[in-house]
Amino acid sequence: AFDIDGIVVLNGYTADQNPTPASALSAGVVAYVGGTQGKQKNGANVPAIRSNTNSALGLPQNNDTHNFYSLGFGGVASFKFGYAVFDAAGADIRVIETSFGSPACSRYPERVEASVSYDGTTWFNLGQLCLDGTLDITAAYSGISFIRLRDVSDRTKFPSSGDGYDIDGIVSLPAFGQTPVCAAANGRKAVLAEIADQNNIPDEIETLQIIGNPVAENIAVRFSMVSEKAELTIHNHMGRVISTQTIEGNLWDLKEMDINANDLTSGVYFLTVNSGVSKETVKFVKK
Repeated sequence: AFDIDGIVVLNGYTADQNPTPASALSAGVVAYVGGTQGKQKNGANVPAIRSNTNSALGLPQNNDTHNFYSLGFGGVASFKFGYAVFDAAGADIRVIETSFGSPACSRYPERVEASVSYDGTTWFNLGQLCLDGTLDITAAYSGISFIRLRDVSDRTKFPSSGDGYDIDGIVSLPAFGQTPVCAAANGRKAVLAEIADQNNIPDEIETLQIIGNPVAENIAVRFSMVSEKAELTIHNHMGRVISTQTIEGNLWDLKEMDINANDLTSGVYFLTVNSGVSKETVKFVKK
């Protein structure tokens, strides 16, 4: 009968294998196989730029750009590895999360519950991770091919624009043969300066706020740019536009500016910043 001389993974190594075999390809998850995206804390849909499941595939970029998939609060996503993941010495799977500015878990506690499966139907819970973390599948689950992440973040710890755990990449460490390097050679960039709003709310970005309310001569506005251009509009309590201006800057710039309020009569007004990616509105009172 058939005589087995060997079984070789053809796309796992370089052709010349010199000086040593290269790491196996497809160490990251290769396919999204299902799930349900949650919402932002304010109930709005997660912006499209953060909703592409393909952004979670392959190796993580591990930098402050929109190359991740946001689960949304309570959201679930399942992925398939290119090859089965077997139990090895130490951790077996590394999950890379993106939070701009690389905050600590204590400041920005995005959490997921991780489960693994052989067939994508029967799942085994491996516990929770906060931000980046590793998982040990143990010998009992050796040979799994699927992983499922469910956002379990406490939404009370986040601003209204928060949208749960952000998946940059999920890597099989045995396939990599080492702790994975990232697709971005220079690693994560600390683009944002250390920021903490007046209530010390953990945050990736500075949400729109007015410092000092009611206002007198000037409206002191503070927010982070979530795109390179935004429209800042003031409406009165009847919805009539009082003024509009365009604000430009680099992505994730922290904007602190004063708006002249001398021409406003006493009453209630609404200030809106619309970036095209997100829209935030705050109410203020003119003395």
